[in-house]
Amino acid sequence: MKITIVIRTHSRPDFLKEALSSIHLQSHTDWELLLFDDSGNEENYSIYHKFKSEHKDNRCIYMTAMQNYYLFKNSWVYGFQLAEGELLIRLDDDDLLMPNTLEYINSVYELNKDLDFTYGSSQFFKDNEIDKHTITGRSPNEMKNNHAWVPYLIPNNAPWVNPYCWWTDHFKDNPQPFTSIVHASRSNQLCIYHLYSFRVSSVMKVLDKIEISSTMVDDLEVMATLDHLLLGHSALKTFLTLVRIHEMPRVTDTNNKSSEDLGWHKEIERVRNKLDEKRPGGFNSRIVNIHIPELGYELKDIESIGNQWITQVKNNSKKY
Repeated sequence: MKITIVIRTHSRPDFLKEALSSIHLQSHTDWELLLFDDSGNEENYSIYHKFKSEHKDNRCIYMTAMQNYYLFKNSWVYGFQLAEGELLIRLDDDDLLMPNTLEYINSVYELNKDLDFTYGSSQFFKDNEIDKHTITGRSPNEMKNNHAWVPYLIPNNAPWVNPYCWWTDHFKDNPQPFTSIVHASRSNQLCIYHLYSFRVSSVMKVLDKIEISSTMVDDLEVMATLDHLLLGHSALKTFLTLVRIHEMPRVTDTNNKSSEDLGWHKEIERVRNKLDEKRPGGFNSRIVNIHIPELGYELKDIESIGNQWITQVKNNSKKY
């Protein structure tokens, strides 16, 4: 299947070169690139042009609004509207795909016809080496909780407005799984993380119901909306992305203020409340028990493979 790769970038050309290099080196070659650049940076465009020239058989599109955050949020909708691929993945400009990521994603969706979207596991890296920090993907039903979010206990209480509070140790003798992505988020449990992938035809059916209002937790906003719309999803355990540790500002940071300074905690609570107000009564996520392709990367192998891959990606990126 053709895979549409969406990248958002903003004045981080060295990172962008390496992200594109990790695409160039993929084992699965049936892909297209949609590059959203809010900076209008000439160096970014030059990098894109060199990359496009090298991949004449792959559809590559560059878009810029030269307006902070315009494409950052709207790329979620535009990406699906413009996609010619059957699948779509989102890659941050400061991260890298692993060598067979696209091949793995293609196999997952081929084997699991009822799967609509996934989230995954990531290995962190700094400079040229793998870091000790890893995140392993989990779906809501894989995590159990002693505490009860009170609105969910009230029959037919939808939208879920009041009372907004936890009952501590309500399920002390019989911990319960989380019922949704946003439920896990309310308990500060990490549920969704990179790599995000989607079956385009599934998302297009509900695209008009996706509203992105956040530039800090937009991924939670989108993925939890798809969850509430009963699209089937699952977490992937294999490590498909390398997430960079660095000190450069985030794409969402403005005026040298970080997301923390701009009120990240208030923003995530706002988004959680917004999503809960759209949550159907009697809701439980539609988790897909997926068949796993044989190819993939285990944690025990990631350090040696990852270090070699980082070197290969960085050397290849010099031509851009």
